[in-house]
Amino acid sequence: MKHEKLKKLVTLTLVIGLTLTEMPMLAKAATTNSTITTNPAKLANLTKTSVSKPSEVPSNIWKYAYNVDKKFSKNGDFALLLCAVIKKESNFGAGLSGSPSSGDGLMQVEPSTRNAYAAKFKSTYGRTYNHGNLQDQVALGGLIIKEMVDQFGGVYNGLLHYNGGPNWYPGCTDSYGRPILADQYANAVYKTYKNYGGKK
Repeated sequence: MKHEKLKKLVTLTLVIGLTLTEMPMLAKAATTNSTITTNPAKLANLTKTSVSKPSEVPSNIWKYAYNVDKKFSKNGDFALLLCAVIKKESNFGAGLSGSPSSGDGLMQVEPSTRNAYAAKFKSTYGRTYNHGNLQDQVALGGLIIKEMVDQFGGVYNGLLHYNGGPNWYPGCTDSYGRPILADQYANAVYKTYKNYGGKK
């Protein structure tokens, strides 16, 4: 019986172009007493991504963010986070025109930070960072955010340190003595991310 289910599973994966690793529910069914569905609607539901492009996010921005998401195998949730950051940092690029920081790009990564991450960018993506390339701007920002999330434990804490830097703490100030309000930044971006359907 299990052999018959496995044969059926292989046939299904060939027909719909998926592998066992992409269809864990079907793989499990092949080794248990579960029934493998051949209902096309049910199969479509199994293969749907759990996220979709938020309506306010421009298609090109979503594409850049989703490409980075795929690189880190985040199943779409990271793309939502990147879009929330891009909205806050540059209003999806619309806020760059005339801004004194327009040269820092979609994700407002300053030159010193870009230089500090140049080697890591190349080892991660296999190419030299090109600041004139919008995809690279999002890829670099994504690399930094992922590092902050991993280092500080969770999306919200990652946002605090993406904005305030890895040494940020409540009440700290910049070189001019001004308070770094990373908590306000994180609150705003995290709210947008959750409104987009973010799960973390």
